[in-house]
Amino acid sequence: MSRPWILLSASVIVFSLFGCLEPDPGPVPGVDTPATKSLAQGLSSRSGQISSDEILDRARSWYALCGYNGNSPTAVPASCTSNGMWYSTENTGDSDNHVDPEGAHSYRKDCSGFVSMALHLSQSYVTDTLPSALVQIAIDSLQPGDVVDAVGYGSDGHTFLFERWVDGAHTHYHAYDFGMTPIRHRTVQRSGADLDTSDGRTFTAWHYPKNTGPVRSERRDVFVQGTDNRLYHKWWDGDSWSPGSTTFETLDGAMSSAPAAVSWGPGRIDVFYRGASNALKHMYWAGGWTAGASLGSDPMAGAPAVSSWGVDRLDVFFRGTDNALWHKYWDGEAWSPTSSKGGALTSDPAAVAWGPDRIDVFYRGSDNTLSHKYWNGEAWIQGVGLGAGPGGLVGAPAASSWGIDRLDVFVRGADDALWHRYWNGETWSPWSSKGGTLTSDPAATSHAVDRIDVYYRGSGNQLTHMYWSGTAWVVGANLGGVLVGPPAVASRS
Repeated sequence: MSRPWILLSASVIVFSLFGCLEPDPGPVPGVDTPATKSLAQGLSSRSGQISSDEILDRARSWYALCGYNGNSPTAVPASCTSNGMWYSTENTGDSDNHVDPEGAHSYRKDCSGFVSMALHLSQSYVTDTLPSALVQIAIDSLQPGDVVDAVGYGSDGHTFLFERWVDGAHTHYHAYDFGMTPIRHRTVQRSGADLDTSDGRTFTAWHYPKNTGPVRSERRDVFVQGTDNRLYHKWWDGDSWSPGSTTFETLDGAMSSAPAAVSWGPGRIDVFYRGASNALKHMYWAGGWTAGASLGSDPMAGAPAVSSWGVDRLDVFFRGTDNALWHKYWDGEAWSPTSSKGGALTSDPAAVAWGPDRIDVFYRGSDNTLSHKYWNGEAWIQGVGLGAGPGGLVGAPAASSWGIDRLDVFVRGADDALWHRYWNGETWSPWSSKGGTLTSDPAATSHAVDRIDVYYRGSGNQLTHMYWSGTAWVVGANLGGVLVGPPAVASRS
């Protein structure tokens, strides 16, 4: 069922008694930022210390209810109406306030109320009083969770939440902005002291003194199938590999495919694989490992793939014996029936979710090039063909995402090197080689913006690691083991 859309004028100007006059600045390139996710661990108290991760997560909680990824929406998502998230002066049928993610307190639905909610302040400030809770900083000192505010304009003021710099020269940055319906996740251009070149007002940079900075988790869990067809596991905690740099712990047995893994929240990992009877099996960590349990006797032709777009949500995919893409999901209460999504797969699939109710699936098609299919929240769409590097593809792809509308896809090329393309919100990059000597399909994950970790079976059938540091591709250490096939990896808090 299609969702209704409510058209807006292309020259909408929103006025608020509390100071959020916001001219529509026109379209800008797509953005790529962390996807909406569950709130960071260690929730703050009202007006207490709060991490920048939680500040941004709180902003994303409202954005997920009524958000637009870009600068110039031509329509308002139906979710804004269904979730009661219209800007306070634009829909008189809505309340002027909305609860925060915990449902414990309400904040005004305008620019300064939105920033007050994200910072978890004791009240909904207005643009001219918001600085009383903040300290002014130099523009180039802006960090995630800081505030951009046009002070001294009275009812014509405006404020929004700084997310991150786009470039090292600090000429563009990403922000969450509730100056109109819907909430925009937009790219802002800065020129010298002008913090928003699309706006005639003077903005200044502010920091919330109780912002403790990021709570970064570098946790990664890697799973492999051993020569005895048992499931093996090792993990990186940010400092070292456990149980050892080249050793693994044993988890389960009787595998007949490579594993797939995902984490939907802190302290949770779900692992899937095809069992000895060709049925889909599932085990998970929630303070301890469960035994592998069968999810039915679906006709699996290879290894599964799994993604998660939210807390207690799992989407599992596999190639059926008819070479179509098959799908089943966990909605927090029960597993759905398995259903076919069509297609003509010649490899196992890869799946990733960059935001709520969004799933991207990749696989090698009948022409031995990369195919793309995605769920947009309403329907499954066949994407454009993504071709192949020189010599074509060998085996199944891997996919990761570090943020909204960002996709990174990896394949093993005919030259046994790692090949890569990415989607930046507007266009697909060309294929490029990252080197390496792969003897299996790759696995990929992103635990932070501008960070990607790729794992594969290398020479000697041992686990090999390669990563993007934000500035360069680096070949990591040999991690040991004797792998039967490709690894799986999950990032978690």
